[in-house]
Amino acid sequence: MSTKEVTFKNSRIIQTSLMLFFIGLIGGYLPEENFTIIFLNFGIAFICTILFFYIWKRYRYESKRYFSLFSYVMIIGISIFFIIPILRTTYSHFAFWIVLLLISIMILLPHLYHEHIFKVVHKPYKYKLGKAFTIGLFLIFTFGGGVYMAILTSESVSGLIASIATFLISTLLLFLAPILLVKPDKVEELKAR
Repeated sequence: MSTKEVTFKNSRIIQTSLMLFFIGLIGGYLPEENFTIIFLNFGIAFICTILFFYIWKRYRYESKRYFSLFSYVMIIGISIFFIIPILRTTYSHFAFWIVLLLISIMILLPHLYHEHIFKVVHKPYKYKLGKAFTIGLFLIFTFGGGVYMAILTSESVSGLIASIATFLISTLLLFLAPILLVKPDKVEELKAR
């Protein structure tokens, strides 16, 4: 395990926190501006900042573990920002409950199987889930590219299209984030298999 010290200057806490506040601000404007959501997003960014400081205090002498946990908190924060627009768009509709179920599954299952997901991402050609993940990733980027082109060519961006795009990105991030919870010594063991 790496015992290199992470100084506060190299911790990236300030830059990442500012980025989270900025993404939270932008997220408050999808599908239309809502100051309550902006303040909620700022609260989430503030909680992430506190977690960054806690992780730095606890793991600053273990750089690999520090940066993996730091990245995990950052990715989960961004995922939450990206989930909120679809929840706002589908609220008071049956689709809201489907989205909520999908989000719950994408939070629970990857955390239960994070070591297996690490192996699948590390060697995708070796596992069926890895092949399915590769195809799913291709479809997400293909669909995402289509959505991006529609947004660029449209004079008025549909809130639903942008919400679906951010939802797809958040599900991908929620699927991959638990990989960062694997401890560095376990990573070496899993790579060797």
